Amino acid sequence: MGDHDRSPHVRRRHRPRPRHLGWVVPVISLWFPKMIVDDIWTPSKPGGVPDEGFARARRSGLIWAWWVAWFCAGWVSNVTARLFFTGDDPEAPARAARFDVLSIGLYVVAAALAAPVIWKITAFQETRRASWAAAPPHPVA
Repeated sequence: MGDHDRSPHVRRRHRPRPRHLGWVVPVISLWFPKMIVDDIWTPSKPGGVPDEGFARARRSGLIWAWWVAWFCAGWVSNVTARLFFTGDDPEAPARAARFDVLSIGLYVVAAALAAPVIWKITAFQETRRASWAAAPPHPVA
């Protein structure tokens, strides 16, 4: 459980269990991971959640780029598995190997994009934490 789960200042769309299962449950895993990252990025970013809520919040292009690369890598990897496990075609393993190289490249791109997403979220949260630490304490009633 991270600071995002403990913070009273963060509004969430889902409880922790559905968020974790969203990465591995078929079909739901097509959109839940991006939504989870958006739900962490948006309230972490200064001024990230407008008064209208998450639905009106501006989404990050960096997160979209990571998500598209990760989604495409998974799709290409799936196509690779289907080509490799086909019946009698002697060329199938060669085609599967080419697709596999493509999917590995896309996974590398997705990982390279995930790193700045994590760094930016960390910077947003550290900035917010520092501002809370610098604020004068509230008097106890």
